[in-house]
Amino acid sequence: MFFSLVLDMFRTEQLRQFWINGKEKIIKFNIFHSDDPTIIVDEHELKTQTISTRIFFILLFGLLFIFAVYTYQQSVTTTITIDGPSYDEYSEMYSQYLESLSCPCTATSIRYDQFLDVQVSRFHQVCQSIYVTSDWTTIINAADFSQPTFIYDFRRFGGSIFQTVASFCDQSQQIISDELIKFNAQQFITRDAMALNLFKSQAESFIKLFISSTERSFIRSIELVRKLTQGNVLFPGLSGNLQFKIVIDNDKNVLLTTYYVTLDSKSSNCSCQQTSTCVQPAAVFYNMSYAPTPVIRYVVPGIMRGCYILEAFLQSNLVCFYNQSCIDDLHWVLNITTPLTMIIELNTTALNPSLLSQFEVNTTFANIINVLMVEEWITNYSHTNYYTACNPKTCTFSIVGKNHVIVVISSTIGLLGGLKTILIIIVPVIVRKIRLCFKNRANGTVEEEEHPTPIPTRHIF
Repeated sequence: MFFSLVLDMFRTEQLRQFWINGKEKIIKFNIFHSDDPTIIVDEHELKTQTISTRIFFILLFGLLFIFAVYTYQQSVTTTITIDGPSYDEYSEMYSQYLESLSCPCTATSIRYDQFLDVQVSRFHQVCQSIYVTSDWTTIINAADFSQPTFIYDFRRFGGSIFQTVASFCDQSQQIISDELIKFNAQQFITRDAMALNLFKSQAESFIKLFISSTERSFIRSIELVRKLTQGNVLFPGLSGNLQFKIVIDNDKNVLLTTYYVTLDSKSSNCSCQQTSTCVQPAAVFYNMSYAPTPVIRYVVPGIMRGCYILEAFLQSNLVCFYNQSCIDDLHWVLNITTPLTMIIELNTTALNPSLLSQFEVNTTFANIINVLMVEEWITNYSHTNYYTACNPKTCTFSIVGKNHVIVVISSTIGLLGGLKTILIIIVPVIVRKIRLCFKNRANGTVEEEEHPTPIPTRHIF
């Protein structure tokens, strides 16, 4: 026990002596002393060297620390390259490094059908109904041939109205099919893989432009037919704009004259000579054998008679054919004027008014064909398919961050040599002059140092 206590006291004394010796060495540490024995250094000069040593190390490590902190805080841009990135990797890079991300495409020209899908979901339901079939037009046309009918009777031109409906249904589908072939074959030029939000905007723009341009092209072709027909005053075979009149004068000469038809359009008379757009409601008249003068038996709701079949069609609507009672009445009127041998029993079911549609029941055919009789489009675009077709081999992005610790250390070490050389020259000179100034002020004199001690440099680490 005693031996242990003595040992502890001995160790404590050793530590105390070590601390005292170390402290004294630190206080007397001097890197500016000279090894030349011929140089005599007085106490004042020794004090100057010691102070210079302390200031030297304070400035050296202080400046190195400031430089290291400054270097670490500097923003550094690092460019990173990823080879053969998958779409998932691209998406992750896109979410983090959107502004600096660049993925050059290996295929700069991509067909639309590789990433766009445009289809018609469904056309107007009349295009799939009985009213665009030959059976329905046969019922209307057969009624006209059974007995003499008035020239403006629905039975004379009604079949042509519904044949026109069927024709536009077919034309719309064919035009859309042809335009889709051309649309899908178009090339999308892209240098870099396009960001998702920009791709979405571009794809929606392509689809919207395709639909609107196809509609406008279809409308222009119809307008051209209308203007050529009216401008050339063509004479139609049914529901004409012109009528012939035979006149026999007193000399028994037979004269054939023509005159423009005038229609009762919205409580006013409209002449086909002035405009081809004159229309009036279509009607079934009593047969001429029963009523020599025209007498209306049934007005067909929504269907118009006009100067031309096309004009009558464009301003007609299907309001009657959404109503089963209206269809039954029309079917009954047509059947009672048709010979039994020509009657065709059809399931003339009304169109479904509750079916989701962008058209009202009284929407005119002009408005329906303005959108190619399309109820709904199916449009899809795939950024994944686009990226696959683009097939970038590399993606690069930049990261802005702080300098790495290794860079800071290496830069600081690189500064150490030059900074040490500068400080070892200027610190002793400045300290010596300051101390001399204070010494002279204390003595009340201004003297220059007669024999300044040379500044040694050989002992610096």
